[in-house]
Amino acid sequence: MKYISEDENHINAECDQCGKTLIVPKSACSETGSGYNVKPRVRCKCGSVSEFILKDDSIKTRIISSHSPKCPTCGSEDIQKISGASKVGKAVLFGVLAVGAISKTFKCNNCGYQW
Repeated sequence: MKYISEDENHINAECDQCGKTLIVPKSACSETGSGYNVKPRVRCKCGSVSEFILKDDSIKTRIISSHSPKCPTCGSEDIQKISGASKVGKAVLFGVLAVGAISKTFKCNNCGYQW
């Protein structure tokens, strides 16, 4: 649910499914840095159930972007997937010695680490 406004006793939130405004008692909410946890869950007439009221849309964007893969060595997001053709080429050139290199999936363009 998306936060709209609040008064002394209630929080007004918008249903993610149908857009209907729901009035949630503050006594059922506990504030977090990004909104409110709601216990018990809120059920809209459309059937949607929610246990969180999101106060700021930019937080949702940050949560999604925080799940992008990063290099375990240097933390850089500048990584690339190692192609199958590259793995086959190494196997052809180096045979059994390439087993370690062909088992890797990603390569960091910053530090060169492969995992």
